[in-house]
Amino acid sequence: MNNIKRTAQNSKLPPLKYELLDSYTNGDNKYELRELNSGIVIYLYSNRTKDWTVYQKFEAVKTWEKLTG
Repeated sequence: MNNIKRTAQNSKLPPLKYELLDSYTNGDNKYELRELNSGIVIYLYSNRTKDWTVYQKFEAVKTWEKLTG
């Protein structure tokens, strides 16, 4: 049996490949409208965690229009 110790470094997923469609900043909040293989998604950058997270998956284009007004 192969006993490989899993660590955060060797279990980290590769970065997502996407096309950046638009970006928007409001105060400390940074938003990106990205096109992934699965569709168009809005990502939010958090200064607290220093990482990008999914903000909106469904109806992302409509939400983007409301954000950027």
